[in-house]
Amino acid sequence: MELSAANDDRIQLFGPGHRYFEFYRSRGASIVPLFEVDNLDGARGELARGGAEIVGGPESDGVWTWLTFRAPDGNIHSLGARPG
Repeated sequence: MELSAANDDRIQLFGPGHRYFEFYRSRGASIVPLFEVDNLDGARGELARGGAEIVGGPESDGVWTWLTFRAPDGNIHSLGARPG
């Protein structure tokens, strides 16, 4: 389920049985913030240089392309970009 705010912020909720629920839960995450970036490839390089662990490869749903990573503090986050 996705909820949208008037300022275009969004919250996605995934429950048991959804692949992303299982993906994040298996990595010890329950709330995963996604930060929007303009250049996902550039951001990925900066993450790697900063010591973040990239978790899997980029994924896309036709609206967003995103990348999940584990920050040096152990928390799971995502970066996303919208094409165009």
